[in-house]
Amino acid sequence: MTGQKTIGAIAALGMIATAAASTSVRADEVADFYKGNTVTVIVGFGAGGGYGTFARLIGQHMGQYLPGKPNFVPQFMPGGGSLKMANYMYNIAPKNGTFIGLASPVLPVFQLIRSKGFKMDVRRFSYIGRMASQKHVMMVRADTGVTSIDDIKKKEITAAASGKGSPTFIFPKMMNEVLGTKFKVITGYKGSAGSRLALEQGEAKSMTSGWVSWKANSPHWIKSKFLIPVVELGLDKSPDLPKSVPLILDLAKNDADRDFIRFMMGPTVTGWSLFGPPNIPKARLAALRTAYDKMVRDPAFLREAKKRRLEIEPMSGVEIAKRVNATASASPAIVKRAKAALGYK
Repeated sequence: MTGQKTIGAIAALGMIATAAASTSVRADEVADFYKGNTVTVIVGFGAGGGYGTFARLIGQHMGQYLPGKPNFVPQFMPGGGSLKMANYMYNIAPKNGTFIGLASPVLPVFQLIRSKGFKMDVRRFSYIGRMASQKHVMMVRADTGVTSIDDIKKKEITAAASGKGSPTFIFPKMMNEVLGTKFKVITGYKGSAGSRLALEQGEAKSMTSGWVSWKANSPHWIKSKFLIPVVELGLDKSPDLPKSVPLILDLAKNDADRDFIRFMMGPTVTGWSLFGPPNIPKARLAALRTAYDKMVRDPAFLREAKKRRLEIEPMSGVEIAKRVNATASASPAIVKRAKAALGYK
């Protein structure tokens, strides 16, 4: 009996040693692959906004946590509200773990309501982790006399937007549908910088942008009260916004409105998410997720983010994938309502 126990113990130790060796081999394979290699961080927008800032921050810090310590290089591919970049990532970029990127979180919504030009399925991307949520705040120039969202139900206010694929267009149009506001959305401004310039010069009187972006790019406008926040677009409140600024979900009149708002606000939760093409080898995807996880908890990284006025709100790649799938699986009734609200066929 003792002999059998000894044999069993030896066998168990052998299995543990084999498993450990296997794990070590996988880690070595990942390190061997990335050593001397370059990881490209593709951004679906221009270099000047929050996406570019995040890409550069990732480029400076993430490589040290990936086995083999590869170089990270940002690359910018604007077009179609980041659709051009997403199609490239899905169909052309190597699926070996050397290409990752940041694109508009609105893509899962657009895959359902405006699929023209889509040559991919957002549910199949390899999600790595979220840098931050993208809760938006609709800001209105104080000289309009507007002090609340109710005022915009009574008077028309122009809103600056880059294009019909941007939250700057989608969110005010959605509010017109669900709240009865009178935003007149003017498209064609070049990115968030162009929209902010239109707002500054008075060509437009309002604009929606991420609360993180407002604080990072226009803190002087907030402090001087040049802009007035009238509603937060998201699924939960930001603690540093005045309590008088309502959350759009709390303005819903009924369950149908709440379901519609949750669908439209889904992208604010997934926010600035880092992802790669489908079918990245499992060991390399696991290594990318681990590197992301270590990076967003590194005090040096967090200090640098704070210096750049960026807020880091981590979310795992697994959780992002669940939320993207939920948004991309909305009911036909909600999709139909969204198309009508945004004027899509």
